[in-house]
Amino acid sequence: MTNISLEDLNRREVIRQIPLFIYLIIIGITGSIGNALVFYVYKKKYGRSNCRTFILCLSVIGLIACVCVIPIEILTLFHEYNFYRERICKTSVFLNTWPTLTSGVLLLCIAIDRYRKVCRPFKWQISHRESIIMCIAAGVIGVAFSWISPVIYGIQTSRHPHYDINVTTCVETDSAKATVFPILNNVLFAVLFVCSLAGIIVMYCFIGVSIKHHNERRTQFLGRRDVVSTAANEPLRIKSENANTTSDPLFCSDDKNSERISKRKSAISTLEPERSNRHSILSSMMSYAARPISFLTRTLSSKYSGNEVNYRQKDRRSQKQYNAMKTAKIMFQVSLAFIVSYTPLLCILLIRTFNSDFVQSLNDSQRTAYKFFLRSYYLNFALNPIIYGVRDVRFRQACKHLLCRCKK
Repeated sequence: MTNISLEDLNRREVIRQIPLFIYLIIIGITGSIGNALVFYVYKKKYGRSNCRTFILCLSVIGLIACVCVIPIEILTLFHEYNFYRERICKTSVFLNTWPTLTSGVLLLCIAIDRYRKVCRPFKWQISHRESIIMCIAAGVIGVAFSWISPVIYGIQTSRHPHYDINVTTCVETDSAKATVFPILNNVLFAVLFVCSLAGIIVMYCFIGVSIKHHNERRTQFLGRRDVVSTAANEPLRIKSENANTTSDPLFCSDDKNSERISKRKSAISTLEPERSNRHSILSSMMSYAARPISFLTRTLSSKYSGNEVNYRQKDRRSQKQYNAMKTAKIMFQVSLAFIVSYTPLLCILLIRTFNSDFVQSLNDSQRTAYKFFLRSYYLNFALNPIIYGVRDVRFRQACKHLLCRCKK
């Protein structure tokens, strides 16, 4: 083993982790600004709704992670081998665990709410009060699954595997390794993640099928509405044509009307001259011919106007469901970002559980990659505001308006 001072060893490790420092600083700055912006805009510009409640809760969790957790994490990385503050160590571990678990439970609650809105729009829905209770319950579940981490983590003094020197790190202690808590901690993480993942996937699969059927029905509905609009305008066209054709006595095909017109024609012919008779007959025929046409026009107009009202009502319901589907797409992308960013951490925890020598067997470059992927889930807290900005036009416009107002 090579002799080296503790300060030199720690400095070399800090230099090696510079990419990780840059990554954490970028995530901390962008995540803090983005989540603060999300909280302000959704709090001030959006009306009360379940989705707004969940997004506000997610933004608060993201702010806690970016403002509190990441700076503590950077502090621990700066003192990789000479860390002596046990309280900060335990606090850091707890704050690293709680936001992630709470976010996973919240995203499952969001998936359930979106499923009810999209797939069961006319049945029981989650109320605003119930959405607040779900947010509180998610935080409590996160605490229930996170309390084990501070128990098994602490300040551990050990021999460095490659250098003849004692190092003090914030890791799982030897006393905790002798118990069942480390395995229980990792298993609970895996169970909660898999259950949340399965629930999110199932809910959004149902939502995807419903969106597909809705789009098909909407296409058919728009086609029928175009036909109805054309038919509704048909009486006006008939009336216009009839104005030009009512002088033709053959246009009136009603037998009773024809008989009445013939009798009237005969009566008039005996009283007035021939020219006056022709004029009177034509006027009478026009009057009688206009009656069935007027009746037909009123009937068709009332029929199709009633159909148009029904279609408008259906269109409003369809629009509400379309808005729910649009929100579901945004929240699905938020859930997908969470799953992708959390998966590397879960894989590392499982490998480390079943291979106790995994970390000690890594060389310097492998250990750098290991520490990077161990903190990959921080990316989720910075991605959420970006997803809202890209997918939510209203949020993007509110941010532009706020930025323009700040420049003045």
